[in-house]
Amino acid sequence: MTPLEILVAAATGQPAPRIPVFCNLLDQGARELGMHAKDYFANGEHVAEAQLRMLRRYGHDNVWCLHYVGKEAELLGCRDILFSNDGAPNVADYVIKNWDDIAKFEIPADITPSIRLGNRVPTAWRNCVARSARRTRFALT
Repeated sequence: MTPLEILVAAATGQPAPRIPVFCNLLDQGARELGMHAKDYFANGEHVAEAQLRMLRRYGHDNVWCLHYVGKEAELLGCRDILFSNDGAPNVADYVIKNWDDIAKFEIPADITPSIRLGNRVPTAWRNCVARSARRTRFALT
């Protein structure tokens, strides 16, 4: 069975030769490509390439189609992310700074402009992974 077939079997209660193996290899991709995290996460093609390399190296059943934890904060208005050479990126500019901000907080109806912040191109990343998924039939998570 392919990794995708194993995942579908597990999700639908069907027999499978093993459970699906999901590795949470997110920021490790920067090290895989020998890049600083900020440069790595700034380009979806880098993220896709690293995910595919790690998939070949470790043989797990999935690749992650997300960048980093602070991405959601960016989509909601965060303007500063701390990038580290030896760890995951972290939020540096909190959208909610005090109790009063909670009452004023609104989720944007259209997050498309926020997605384009910092020349990040999630669509390119997803397209690259999707092309490879058609060839290798792994689970896109």
